[in-house]
Amino acid sequence: MFAIYASPRLAERKILWNNLKTVAHLHNLPSLMLGDFNEILCGEDKFGGNHVNLNRALEFKNCLDECNMLDLGFVGPKFTWTNRRPISNLILERIDQCFTNPVWRMLFPKALVTHLPMTFSDHCPILIELCRANVNQQNKPFRFQTMWLFHQDFPTVVQQAWSEDRDL
Repeated sequence: MFAIYASPRLAERKILWNNLKTVAHLHNLPSLMLGDFNEILCGEDKFGGNHVNLNRALEFKNCLDECNMLDLGFVGPKFTWTNRRPISNLILERIDQCFTNPVWRMLFPKALVTHLPMTFSDHCPILIELCRANVNQQNKPFRFQTMWLFHQDFPTVVQQAWSEDRDL
């Protein structure tokens, strides 16, 4: 797992892109990259401010391609960062992302990335669940109703339930 914080300075991000490519070429282990990349991949990842710099976006995309990384996608709010300005000067971007290589994806096919709501930070928290909780409708918690005690079949139902062979 690579926890990423890419510098806001382009020259330093380029160094990071080169380092990520070097590491990716050294192995074929399951890999996950998660964090603040301080770069967007396309115009859909941005609202407001200057136009997307296509050369920078292409360099980022080429890095991910060379590292054989796949975008895990997400659920929740589209944008992960805001400049917190009034609407006339508001900028929103999806710069916090999660990428994996195919080897990792095969190990965790049900992984889910969720953008949680922004609170105090200018970034929204990102949650990655490696497997989704299995909600089994058959295993609901038992609830007892006092009125059952007065039903004529109550003793029989209890006797049958206790005599069944059930896994706990």
